[in-house]
Amino acid sequence: WGVAALVVIVYVAFQFPRIFGRPSLSIAFPDANPYTTTSSTLMFVGTVRNADVVTLNGDTVTIAPDGSWEKGVLLQDGLNSFEISAKKFLGAETTIVEQVIYESGRATSSDAGIPAVHFESSTPATGPFFE
Repeated sequence: WGVAALVVIVYVAFQFPRIFGRPSLSIAFPDANPYTTTSSTLMFVGTVRNADVVTLNGDTVTIAPDGSWEKGVLLQDGLNSFEISAKKFLGAETTIVEQVIYESGRATSSDAGIPAVHFESSTPATGPFFE
């Protein structure tokens, strides 16, 4: 019994950080904090290790078998704050706060590297939809 007890003690000692430690949480997108966008929706993308649950502003996020996760959100005009948390059942919690600035009335070229397009014309639009 002494050898078995020693094996269990050594095993628990090596597994202690994984069982009771903090989860590892990373955000792949958005890649800046704060992040500025002209789109009213945004997809948070990240990875997690050693976590049982990931939440975004309290909503549970599905974790894929490889530890990746994603969650779409609807933005309000101006500053939006998001709290992303990874929790273990018997361990600690890791939290990241991300800020996103939604500029609804302004077209910029900062969104996904797509250049802004501006159309100006002095000719009135014609056709069946413009009469």
